[in-house]
Amino acid sequence: MPATLFDLNRLIKDVCDNSSLTDADALTKEVLTRVAEADGRVALEQAMPVVVRRFLSRDHRPLAFPRTPSGGQGAGDTQTSTAAGGPTPFRSRKVEGIRSYWRNQLKARVNVGHREWKFFGDCVRPEVDFLVAHRRELAASNIAVADYLETISQLMVQHDVKYVRDLPEDVVNNLGGAE
Repeated sequence: MPATLFDLNRLIKDVCDNSSLTDADALTKEVLTRVAEADGRVALEQAMPVVVRRFLSRDHRPLAFPRTPSGGQGAGDTQTSTAAGGPTPFRSRKVEGIRSYWRNQLKARVNVGHREWKFFGDCVRPEVDFLVAHRRELAASNIAVADYLETISQLMVQHDVKYVRDLPEDVVNNLGGAE
């Protein structure tokens, strides 16, 4: 008789499909109650890649606009001086903030497709083009969802319903999203 392999994804799907819970923390607790102690390490090994990828994608945002420190020169900063024969270099928190930002951007990890991650500074142009296309796909997807939700909101007003579940099914099915 072959041993049954533990499958965390199947367990999570089963809990989500058969639970009235909606909160992720509550669903997680329910999943955990169903993981046998002997399967704990296997469950952790199956979950960790998702957690690490999520950390990388949330923690490092190399395509974000640079933020510079507010304010001008601070105590200890020097000013440009033309005295004594010409301009001398100066330190600026704003300039240092920009330089620091760029150094951090170069060290940021980015997904360049096919579950491949690398430092942003090590990307070649086709990989940067992939990052551009991927961000545009995400933006288009977010806009499509926002448009759909806006339509649902308008239908709620039009049909004078308090809850989404009270919308007439035939009206919602005509939105074109049902397959």
